[in-house]
Amino acid sequence: IEFLRRCGAHFLDDDAPLPAGGITRQDLYAWGLMGGEGSREKRELLKRHFGLPSHLGTGGFLDALNLVAKEKGIDKEVVFEAIEASLVSACKKNFGTSQNIKVVIDRESGNVACYAQKTVASPVEDPQLEISLEMARVLNPNYVVGDVVDLEVTPKDFGRISAQTAKQVVVQKFREAEREILFNQYITKEREVVTAIVQRKERRNVIVQMGKIDAILSANEQIPGEQYNFMDRIKVYVLEVKQTTKGPQIFVSRTHPELVKRLFEQEVPEVHDGTVEIKSIAREA
Repeated sequence: IEFLRRCGAHFLDDDAPLPAGGITRQDLYAWGLMGGEGSREKRELLKRHFGLPSHLGTGGFLDALNLVAKEKGIDKEVVFEAIEASLVSACKKNFGTSQNIKVVIDRESGNVACYAQKTVASPVEDPQLEISLEMARVLNPNYVVGDVVDLEVTPKDFGRISAQTAKQVVVQKFREAEREILFNQYITKEREVVTAIVQRKERRNVIVQMGKIDAILSANEQIPGEQYNFMDRIKVYVLEVKQTTKGPQIFVSRTHPELVKRLFEQEVPEVHDGTVEIKSIAREA
């Protein structure tokens, strides 16, 4: 700690490396925030010297995430990984770093930390991407050339950036998850007969409601002369369920030959159990 105090005094207004060890103020930030013996004292010391925050909290973020993930049936780990990946981009965009950055969210406390990943090298050719073997072994005597060292370099304003990014990613992930859940729910209905409710007409197409999703009954899949009035309940054959960026898109038919076969299976027990087999179906216009 005394060593850091002396170094910190030299580096208050000077980012140049010390002649002996090649240690910059940025290295001091990272070193002081590394875990291990005396890490809390080092963290508080650097906080006093450089105005660096000792930790970053996320308030009720974890509680909200747990609640919504449970309601939506989404894996929390998928959301955490997506937030971490987005925070890497946000960190590089907002703070202009060219280093290899890794962001880690503590799953228990919700604290966010930003790490510069540096490769142990001897000698150091690129200080942005490499750390000397001497410096690495101060952190951990077991490091050898080629190892990757995680040095915490969490920016002072990173709490605000992380909160904004987390909100955007969570909203996006929840929307994606909802679309995926709906798609998985309706893909199983493909080539089946379902009951739909007529909603409206769009040009020549008829839009029908199937549970939570509207389906398209196109003009060439409608029975000629059949009227489709608002709130009519009709039987339709599910032709195709497609996944799109806006969610599942469903196409249904009232003319498909399989519609008649499925209706017979629903109404005639002998057809359903296979006692009577329908060989072919023809429909007249």
